[in-house]
Amino acid sequence: MLTLDGVAVASAWPEGPGSYSEDVVRIDPAMGVAIVAAGYGVIGGQGQPAATLALWSVLGELRAAAATGAPIDAALDAGLARAHTAVERLTAAWRPGLHKPFATIAVLALDRGGDRAWVAHVGACRVSRVADAIAPLTIDHTVGRDHPEVPAHLRDIVTVALGFSATRDISAIPVAAGDRLLLAGPQLHRALPDADLRACADPDPARFAAALEARVTTAREYGTVAFAFVDVVDRAAPGDAIGHDREPPRSWLYAPGAPLPDPPTSLPDGPFPAWWTDVAGLAPR
Repeated sequence: MLTLDGVAVASAWPEGPGSYSEDVVRIDPAMGVAIVAAGYGVIGGQGQPAATLALWSVLGELRAAAATGAPIDAALDAGLARAHTAVERLTAAWRPGLHKPFATIAVLALDRGGDRAWVAHVGACRVSRVADAIAPLTIDHTVGRDHPEVPAHLRDIVTVALGFSATRDISAIPVAAGDRLLLAGPQLHRALPDADLRACADPDPARFAAALEARVTTAREYGTVAFAFVDVVDRAAPGDAIGHDREPPRSWLYAPGAPLPDPPTSLPDGPFPAWWTDVAGLAPR
C-alpha cells in the first residue's frame, strides 16, 4: 500500500535558553499524513501553542475520519475549521489591544484509493513537489498573491491565518510511489530561493534535510525553521510517526471527532508565563 516515509525538522536558532521553535511538524505514515504548522506571536514561544492546536486539530479530525470511513477531504475541511476555532478561542479572553498569536498550516493526506492525495493549506506554509524543479502545489495567502505590484518588503505579509480567517484551500493531486514532496513553513522559502533548494537535493531525505537546515540557519540571524520531506512509498508495514508528539489535552480547545465544549465562563487575563499551562495545557518548549 502507498504510505509516507520522510524526515521532519523543527528547530530554532540561535539555540539556547529561552529560544523556542514557533513551528511544529509531524509525519504519520500509518495515516499517510504530513503536517507543518507555523505559529506567530509577539513574544518568543507564544506562536507554538497556536501551531500545536492547528496541527492536532487537523490530525484529530483525520483520525476520526479513519475510524468512520468519512471522506478525507471532508475531514480536512472540518479539521481546518476546528483549528481556526481553537486558535481563535485560545486568546479570546485577552484584553483588547494585545497582539494575539495565530498560525498557518500545510497538510498532505493520502487518499484511501491509493492514487491521489489531498493538499490543504492556510497562510504561507507550502506543499511542493521535489523533482528537477521545486514545483509549488499551493499558493501563499499573502499580500503578494493578491497584489503582485506591491513593493517586495510587503509581499510576504500573511492575509489569511488560523485565528483570524476561516479561509482555506483544499485540492486533490495525483501521487505514485517514488514521488517526493516538501512541506515547509514560510521561513524556509523566504530564506532560500528555489535554486538553493535544488542545490541541497540528495536521494537520501535525511541528507537533503540536513543540507537545507544548514543553509537556512546560515542565511538568517534568528528565527524558526520547520519542514517535512516525504517520499511516497509502496510498503506493507508503515513506519512510526515522527515529529511533534505532544497531543493537547482534551478540553474546550481540543475534542477530536466531537463538538468542542463551551469555553469556561471566566478565564484569567493573559498573557503571563503560566497562562499557556494553566489555561490551555500548551506550554511552549
